Amino acid sequence: MELATVLNILTIVLAGGTIFAWYQFVVILIKKKDSCAVCVSGGNCESVHPFRSKCFTGAVFFTIAFALSVYAVMLI
Repeated sequence: MELATVLNILTIVLAGGTIFAWYQFVVILIKKKDSCAVCVSGGNCESVHPFRSKCFTGAVFFTIAFALSVYAVMLI
């Protein structure tokens, strides 16, 4: 498999991950239901500010990885 093919597949996978991550974050903002809450063993879930949640952090990292992947494809 050539490098260009691998980078194109990587870009498609990261695009899907980025869309999914941002969708999950938007659901948190709209519904005000924190599916990324930090839960302790007793079942008590602490609400986290949306911009400090794991979903937001994941969405940002997916976006950065996707942007770098697009840049790598453009270099070929």
